[in-house]
Amino acid sequence: MFGHAIPLAMSVTQEKRSGTLQLGEHCSSLEENTLTQAITGDGLFTMQVWQEIDDNSYLLSGVTQDDRKSFSSVIGNEGIVIAIFIILTITLVMIWSPGAAVVASLVGIIAMTILGLLNLGWASLIAMIILGGFLVYKLKT
Repeated sequence: MFGHAIPLAMSVTQEKRSGTLQLGEHCSSLEENTLTQAITGDGLFTMQVWQEIDDNSYLLSGVTQDDRKSFSSVIGNEGIVIAIFIILTITLVMIWSPGAAVVASLVGIIAMTILGLLNLGWASLIAMIILGGFLVYKLKT
């Protein structure tokens, strides 16, 4: 096994909303390898390096780079202000019932997060839903 070059291969893919694009696949059987692939644009880039030994492929490394832009990063801090006004409007429409106002504000927060105006993670959304459910329960008793 010593002294023999082991083939290495690298593939780079770009994932966009329109689908997955194979940017390149390079192979080399030299003892010292440098495999490069230029990436341009935005999207989710995935690079995988594998080695072939005895007709079997073994994944050595994988790297993911996310260059996708969210809607909130495109429009800046104004999106947060817009989202607050929309959520406040929805909440004030339902102010006749405190429980309905809490539910309406949660629906507004979830909608603004899905639209990308608020940048909240799933854990914080679930925590807000649980807290909102607890508030509605306490308001009913």
